[in-house]
Amino acid sequence: MDPLLGFAVSFACVVASVLGESASAPKFPPRALGGLAVPVAVLAAARAGWLGLAGVPDFALVPVAVSLLVAGTLVGATIGGRVQHAGHLSLVAYITSVADLASVLAPQGVTAQIVASRPTLAVFAISWAIPGHDALEPILGVGDVTMTALYFLAARNLGLPLRRTWFALLIGYVAVLLVLVVGQRAVPALPFLGVAFVLAHPVTFRIRAEDRRAAVLGVVLASAAGAWAVFRAFFA
Repeated sequence: MDPLLGFAVSFACVVASVLGESASAPKFPPRALGGLAVPVAVLAAARAGWLGLAGVPDFALVPVAVSLLVAGTLVGATIGGRVQHAGHLSLVAYITSVADLASVLAPQGVTAQIVASRPTLAVFAISWAIPGHDALEPILGVGDVTMTALYFLAARNLGLPLRRTWFALLIGYVAVLLVLVVGQRAVPALPFLGVAFVLAHPVTFRIRAEDRRAAVLGVVLASAAGAWAVFRAFFA
């Protein structure tokens, strides 16, 4: 099988798992976050066990993938189920998009540092088998899982059309795949997901009058932080 086609198939499998898990997740109470103890313990044990190893055993990536899916969905669903106004989601989408862009594009960014370390990447990204390749490869980060669940639960909690949410996030992931295939490098997924979600739900642009001052401050601070990170990365 062609390598690009094989990657596309694997990407589709991971995205289907993330979308399905997120769409079916219930609204968790805050105390449910205590359940993070199990997946976090699995990830910590995996990372500790791989320190100093040249390679990560593929069989060990299965419980890691499950732990990342569970942890990301739990956090995203818990937060998303408590979003009180649709206008908050446009702010969330913007701030997380800027943070993700800076984190990936800036060499000293968190995501860029994680991608540079194979053992670390293995416990922060869901890996999947690529047809025609022996090794499993990282596909999606835990942050992408978290935001997918957040968008689904927020949409359900606020009464936004779920079919439109499905379609928007699917289109967002398709855009990510296309850019990945063309660019052949790590791509921040959150901008694609955020833009697709808010465009599918125009009501998210309606920010309450009492929230506008805080919204402007949040946008300005996020923009300044993102611009500074990119400036330091490429010009400092």
